[in-house]
Amino acid sequence: MITGSRLRTALKNGQALKVISGLTNFDQDRVAATVKAATLGGATFLDIAADPSLVEMARSLTDLPICVSAIEPAKFVPAVEDEATATTAEDHDTSIDITRSEFLQSVGFS
Repeated sequence: MITGSRLRTALKNGQALKVISGLTNFDQDRVAATVKAATLGGATFLDIAADPSLVEMARSLTDLPICVSAIEPAKFVPAVEDEATATTAEDHDTSIDITRSEFLQSVGFS
């Protein structure tokens, strides 16, 4: 399992590998295959579309930290409530990464 401290160390040392299944990929089978391959291949963390059912499925397949991505910020709340680790807001021009706790604080959760 990749812990928060291991993830921070990997990021600090430039040794992190984030596997992305796709911002608009909501196909359970394809995302599951990506999650399994990332886990077996030594990824540091995953990035999947912000969908609660995908987060739940990914959580059942791996202990890797899960980042969720969406164009619409409202999609983050249910995905984060389902234990996504971090969020990535995409507008196709910029990408903003924030941690789960930062996101929860920003929407009024403690």
